[in-house]
Amino acid sequence: MPAAIEYREHLTSVDRHEIEADVALIAVALGSVLYLILRPVGSASLESISAAVTAILVASTIGAYLALSMWLPTRAHVGLLVGIGLLAAGVLVFAERWVEGVYVPGDTAVELPLVLSPLFLAALVNVVPRHGAREQVRPPTRYGRAILTTLSVATACLALAAVAAAETTDRLETDQGSVLIGILAIAVALRILVNQVRGSNASREARTPLTRRRSPSPRRTRPSPGSSGPTRPSASPRSACARSSRPRLTGSSNSTTRT
Repeated sequence: MPAAIEYREHLTSVDRHEIEADVALIAVALGSVLYLILRPVGSASLESISAAVTAILVASTIGAYLALSMWLPTRAHVGLLVGIGLLAAGVLVFAERWVEGVYVPGDTAVELPLVLSPLFLAALVNVVPRHGAREQVRPPTRYGRAILTTLSVATACLALAAVAAAETTDRLETDQGSVLIGILAIAVALRILVNQVRGSNASREARTPLTRRRSPSPRRTRPSPGSSGPTRPSASPRSACARSSRPRLTGSSNSTTRT
C-alpha cells in the first residue's frame, strides 16, 4: 500500500505505531457508518458482504491518507488525500448502485471520478516531489496528533450512535449490531492501550536522565602531599632468591666454551 511507504519514510517507529492505531479506529468507525449507508434494508448475504468489503476498503484508504495529511500537511500529502478521496467517491457510488441493482455501464457519476482521479494523481507525482530531502526532514505538526486522536474518538462515538439508531429503527439485525459494537469496542481499547504505552515510555525516558543526575558520583582518592605518586609493590623474597641463584656467565666460561 502506498500509504505504508509514506509512513516508513516520514515517521519514526513510535509515531508510526500511534498513527496506525488512530487509522485503525477511524477505519473501523467510518467503515461501520458506510456499511449502514450502503447496505439496503432486508438485503441478502451477498449484498451485505459486498457492502462490507467496499466500506472497509474505502474507510481504511481515506483514514490512512487523512492521518498522513494531518501529521504532515505538505502539498504532496494533501494532494494525495484529494485524489484518493475523489477515487473513493466514485467507488462508493458504484457500490451503492451495484448493491441496489440499478447500475448502468457508462454512468457519469461513476466513470468520471474513476477516470479523473488517476490522472490527477499522476500529475501530482510528476509536479510535486514527494521523496526529496526537504520533505523527509520536515517534523510533524504541533497539534496534528491531538486533532487526529480527537477525530478518531469522535468518529467512533458517531459510529456507535449510528449502529444504535439502525437497531432501533429495525434497519439492522441485532446480531449484526452486536458484531459492529464489539469491533468498535476492540478498536477503542486498542487505541487506549497504545496511548498508555506511549505515555509510560515517555515518562520513563524523561525520568532516566533525572535519576542519573541525582545519583552520587564515585569519589576518587587523592594521594598524600608527601608522596610523589603511586608506590610499586616490593618484590617478594622468593623472587629475590630466584634471581640470586641464577648462574652468571663470566668471561672465563665463555672462553672455555669457545675452545
